[in-house]
Amino acid sequence: MRTEMFAQLRGDSGTLTELAFCEDHHALPEAVDSGEIDAVIVGCETGFSEFGSYNEFLANQVGVSYQFMRDQAEWNRHQNERVSLLSFAGSGDSGLRSLVLLPYGGSQPGRGCLSYHTFESDLPSRDFYYNVAYEAFRIACEHRQARRIWMMNPAAPWSFHRDIATCVCEALAHWCDATPAHAPTSVIFNVVGESGDERAEGMRKRDFSGVRALNAEGGSTRHRPISRQSESVSDEQGNRVELTHLDWWS
Repeated sequence: MRTEMFAQLRGDSGTLTELAFCEDHHALPEAVDSGEIDAVIVGCETGFSEFGSYNEFLANQVGVSYQFMRDQAEWNRHQNERVSLLSFAGSGDSGLRSLVLLPYGGSQPGRGCLSYHTFESDLPSRDFYYNVAYEAFRIACEHRQARRIWMMNPAAPWSFHRDIATCVCEALAHWCDATPAHAPTSVIFNVVGESGDERAEGMRKRDFSGVRALNAEGGSTRHRPISRQSESVSDEQGNRVELTHLDWWS
């Protein structure tokens, strides 16, 4: 798998996490098989999206039926009124330790104003993407013991908004500072574009322009704990998913 490292996050306790781009949207199966990644974090949109492209492969990796995983993702996107992450453990013969499906902001009328966009400016909510990302890293790295993360855009296919990219990396930095024993060694962002594409290169520089400042800021900020509740859902065929519900606004 060809990647391009663009930054390193240095934790307070000496941890070092490499951040890299991968432009190849077909690289995921090979990266899992080769052990280059052991966790996937992706939004739950099942249509023309990263998750939609890989959902059958991912279902096999975590040992659940494609239909069960799709149904859970669709429920989370269209019916669930809470902000919830869905997580699956890798099956015994899989190279994947963890799959985390992120909530789709704005899919529910009551949830949209607090999560996906700020009401005044129609920009991504930093609170939403920061807290969702922090919890995703907790599930993958602490609960599932993953260390090499593949992350796809949690908001829309193929490109990260700059505010979202900064919030995700800030959440990662806070996670590494708070729990150095569970800090990932690498996070690979699957991004739009082909090698040599000047437009795509400009998008990457724009979208991730705030990341390098996180090291310079040092220990100026810390994660503020929020309320979370967990439950498991299974069916008669033995398919199982864990749900984590977040609340930081009540």
